[in-house]
Amino acid sequence: MNDLIQRITNAIFRQEGMPSDYPNPGNLRSAPWLPHPIIEDGFWQPASRTQGVAGAAHCVALRIAEGQSLAQLISGWAPASDNNKTSVYLQNVKLWAGIPDETVPLQNYIEL
Repeated sequence: MNDLIQRITNAIFRQEGMPSDYPNPGNLRSAPWLPHPIIEDGFWQPASRTQGVAGAAHCVALRIAEGQSLAQLISGWAPASDNNKTSVYLQNVKLWAGIPDETVPLQNYIEL
């Protein structure tokens, strides 16, 4: 996994605060890459933690490929309509992932 994707994904997991054995550490609400994802209580239920981690990394990688900034990624991941602390979420992920500017497209931080 690309270092940037891994750092952002791990920071999201840390912010979400799920137990280390929780299968959906990113608290994803869907898994559109799967033909019939199991959704319970509004959240995707992956078959394993490995699948949940891969799903979250997939979502982060997709947002980077779309040219999103960290601010855009987090506003979609933890929208203010669902979370009254989106700005705290963003600042924590920015710090923990080592992103200098949350408004710059994340593609600019990928080392080739």
